[in-house]
Amino acid sequence: MRRGIQSTIIIGALLAFYYFGFGIFGSTGGTIISIFSTLTVISIGLAIFMENRNPSATMAWILLLALIPVVGLVFYFLFGQNVFKRRKYDKKAQRDLMAYERIENDALRLHQDWSMFNSTQRKLLGLSQRLARSPISFSSETRVLTNGEETFGTLLLELRQAKHHIHMEYYIFRADEIGTRIQQILIEKARAGVKVRFMYDAVGSIQLSRGFLKALSDAGVQVAAYGRSKSFFSSRVNYRNHRKIVVIDGDVGFMGGLNVGDEYLSRSKTYGFWRDTHMLVRGEAVRTMQIIFLLDWMHTTGERILEQDYLSPQLRYTGDGGAVQIIASGPDNERQTLKNIFFSMITSAKKSVWIATPYFIPDEDIYTALQVAALSGLDVRLLFPAQPDKWL
Repeated sequence: MRRGIQSTIIIGALLAFYYFGFGIFGSTGGTIISIFSTLTVISIGLAIFMENRNPSATMAWILLLALIPVVGLVFYFLFGQNVFKRRKYDKKAQRDLMAYERIENDALRLHQDWSMFNSTQRKLLGLSQRLARSPISFSSETRVLTNGEETFGTLLLELRQAKHHIHMEYYIFRADEIGTRIQQILIEKARAGVKVRFMYDAVGSIQLSRGFLKALSDAGVQVAAYGRSKSFFSSRVNYRNHRKIVVIDGDVGFMGGLNVGDEYLSRSKTYGFWRDTHMLVRGEAVRTMQIIFLLDWMHTTGERILEQDYLSPQLRYTGDGGAVQIIASGPDNERQTLKNIFFSMITSAKKSVWIATPYFIPDEDIYTALQVAALSGLDVRLLFPAQPDKWL
C-alpha cells in the first residue's frame, strides 16, 4: 500500500511537471512531447508497479522513466522487463523442479541422521533442502582451489583423464592462452571418442570467434550458446547464465567463481593479481551438478539427455562424511534460494560472519541482517576487491 501511494504521488507530480513545463512554451510541439512523455510515464510506470517489485526498485525505475523518458525507456526494455523473463524462465523452473523430483525423489525422502549437527545446523540443512529441492550427500569429497594457478592446473589434469564424457558450462570463456589450452584438450578428447558438450553464454562470451567454435565443432564437440538473441533490445540481455560448471565422467566436478581467461591467472596488466575461489567436488554430489548442466543444456538445445549414463549412482546415506549440497540459483529460480540461505546463516550466527565477495550489492534484507549482526557484537567482516572488474 505504501509503495502504491508513493508511486501515485511521484507519477502525479511528474505529470504536472510535464504538462506545465512544456505548456510554458505554448507550442504545439511542446504539447505533443508532453502528452507522449506523460503517456510513457503512466503506461510503463503502471507496468512496473503491477510487476510487484520491491519498493526501491519500483521508485528507481519510475524516476528514471519520468525524468529521462527516452533513455529510460531504452534502459527499461534492455534491463527492466520482468514479464518476458517470467514467461521464459517460469517454464524452465517448472521443468527443472519436475526433473529434480523425478530423478532425486528417493534421495530427498531418504532418512538421514542429522544428530551429528546442532539445532541451528539442522535447521539450516532442512531449509536448504526444502528450498533447493536437491539432496544432501554424506559421501562426497570437496577441495577448495585458491586462485587461478591451482584451479586451472587441477582442471587441466582432470580433463586429460576423462574417459566417457566432459560437460562444460561457462559464463565467460576467452580464446586466449588458457582458453586455447582447454580447447585443445576438448578437441583431443572428442576425437578419441569422449562425448564433449561445451556451452557458453552468448553475451558473456560474445568475443569467441567463429573460428574458435568451428574448431571445436569440427572435432565432434557439441557447442551451444546460452541465451542467444536476434536483437540486442531484448530482455534476454539482462538474464544470463553465470554458472561455471565442469562435470567429468559424472564423478568429478568443478564449480566456483573463476571463468576461463588469462586475467584469472593474474596475467592482466589492468587488474594485476586476481584473487578468486573455485572448488573440486568428487562423488555423489556431482550428480546434482550434472543434473543442473543437463537441464541447462536441454533448455538451450532441446536435447533431452537425462539418462543414467550421465548420472552417478543414486545417493545412499552412509553418515561417514561431511554434508555436501549443490544448490542452483538464478533467473530460473523465483525462490531466491541462495539469498534466503545466506539470510538464515547471517541471522543465526553466534560468533562471526565473514564474507568474501567480488560484488557487494546487498538488498535491504541482507543489509539489515549484517547491520543487526554487527550491532549485536558479532565479528562481521567483508572482503571485496579494491579494484573491481566492473565500472558500475
